[in-house]
Amino acid sequence: PPRVTGLRWYGDGDPITAAIRQGDLIGQPVSGAEPPAWSHRTGSVATFRGGLRHLVVEPVLVNGLVVAVVSFALQDDRPWWSDDDLHALRQIARYAGIALEHGLSYQATRESALVLQRSLLIEPSTVDGLQICARYRPAGRDEVGGDWYDAFPRGSNQLAVVIGDVVGHDITAAAAMGQLSATLRCLALDRDDGPGAILDRLAAINARLSITPFATLLFATLTRIADRWVMRWASAGHPPPLLLASGDVQLLHRVRGAALVTSETPPRDEA
Repeated sequence: PPRVTGLRWYGDGDPITAAIRQGDLIGQPVSGAEPPAWSHRTGSVATFRGGLRHLVVEPVLVNGLVVAVVSFALQDDRPWWSDDDLHALRQIARYAGIALEHGLSYQATRESALVLQRSLLIEPSTVDGLQICARYRPAGRDEVGGDWYDAFPRGSNQLAVVIGDVVGHDITAAAAMGQLSATLRCLALDRDDGPGAILDRLAAINARLSITPFATLLFATLTRIADRWVMRWASAGHPPPLLLASGDVQLLHRVRGAALVTSETPPRDEA
């Protein structure tokens, strides 16, 4: 039948209310040619106009709470269910509860991960003389993962820019991404090292603390010198940056560097 919103169940012979209150299977015959009075309140009048005369309602439980009910009905020319049949109906409702519990648990975990990830993907800083734009578009249905970007001032004339990817598409990857992002910020603001040295220090911390088994990233600084900006960058196994100038696109292949893993890696180049 059509979905009815804002339902309220008051009882008065309604087996749905009885099943919810009792928390167990309710069997009820339906007598008379007209649909039962309570079917008008529950939006199920059309269901009974086809000759249904025997009804069983079983609550679906998740963590001890009734989250749904499942209804079974027989035409008037069919015999009543046997004890084995009723046991099978109870099992159907039980498995429905297990499926709903898994779905609700996944939904809650996914929403928590989305909140975590969105809290880490902050708006880039506003810097005079630069136009900074970030776009984050998940591939497919995996909206949670370890991809991140960052841009923050590192001094009056310098901006730090980061793009990275922690392996995985779940809350574990998002949590590792948060740790790496925060650690990288601290390293970049703690002293005046270049991008290569900072990535080497981040790699050493990751190897010692086992934050993630695998991650790639680019770390760059944009320094204002007179009326121009100079970019210095290093890579930890990430695809190279793209430079768009006068309509031409160049892949900047001039640096090499190992990804972040849980073992020691060689020093990273800069360009």
